[in-house]
Amino acid sequence: MKKRAYAKINLGIKVVGVFSDGYHDLEMVMSKINLYDTLIFKKCDYIKVECPFIKEEDNLVYKIAKYLKEEYKVDKGIYIKIIKRIPMEAGLGGGSSDAAVAIKTLNELWDLKLSKDDMINISTKFGSDIAFFINDKAAFVSGRGEKIEDIKSFKLKLLLIKPDFGCSTKEIYSNISEFSKKGELSPLIKALSEEDLEGLSKEITNDLEKGLKEKRQNIDFIKKDLISYGALASLMSGSGSTVFGIFDSNKTRKEAYNELKMFYDVINVETI
Repeated sequence: MKKRAYAKINLGIKVVGVFSDGYHDLEMVMSKINLYDTLIFKKCDYIKVECPFIKEEDNLVYKIAKYLKEEYKVDKGIYIKIIKRIPMEAGLGGGSSDAAVAIKTLNELWDLKLSKDDMINISTKFGSDIAFFINDKAAFVSGRGEKIEDIKSFKLKLLLIKPDFGCSTKEIYSNISEFSKKGELSPLIKALSEEDLEGLSKEITNDLEKGLKEKRQNIDFIKKDLISYGALASLMSGSGSTVFGIFDSNKTRKEAYNELKMFYDVINVETI
């Protein structure tokens, strides 16, 4: 059995506070894009997860398969091969999406009879972004990532640029000392629901860019390059380091791609 695990972008991130346990209270607008990893599932008598560049014991998919087998007393095993296309440590949620697909597919293969809410509750044990990927639609996500509200959206034409450096999520959050007010993403959600591309381009925002420090200049330079080649707006996704640009036509996007690919690793994608 083959399954696709789609990446995401954050059209909006607001850090609105911090919980007593140190986790940050977030409000986010998230959308899946048509860039994906492929997960291949085969029945067997043991649990084995094969994925390049990630040790099995560190892989979320392995941890989830082991947890589900033990928690629900499953007398079967599973072999899972992950074919990576989503760049790692890029702010695109590849690992979280793989994990969500593992939960949904093992629920089916092992006949666990888990509801959507059950799967979301399980996902929060392993990471804050996984719950979004249990869903199939663009969403307003809040809290630790467990509160998910579907929102109306429309297809966006994008270019992604993944620079040759990563960003430390822990370091970025530690550098954020000022918080936004709750509800500031409402204009962005309204623009999405009304298919207002111009309005949306003015409202995309990411508080995590404030925590970049020495890498802020590099990210800003990429954003300016995207805009200079025709993007209506540009933003870092998640905690980076991928930057995306939003375009109003395939023609402009293609022209920008042909220019930017000489300097960057550029990916042509759309929201889904």
